[in-house]
Amino acid sequence: MNILRYGHDAYDKIVINGISWDMLPVAVLAALAVIVIHQVRRASRKRGQ
Repeated sequence: MNILRYGHDAYDKIVINGISWDMLPVAVLAALAVIVIHQVRRASRKRGQ
């Protein structure tokens, strides 16, 4: 699994094209984890007041 995708420019130098599609599930899970943690912290603060 490659994290980054590489290509060549007009001068035959290696350039980064972007992030590999293999990392998409990791990004989605990380975003969901942040949302869940935020909601849990928010709910626990309301309960303490």
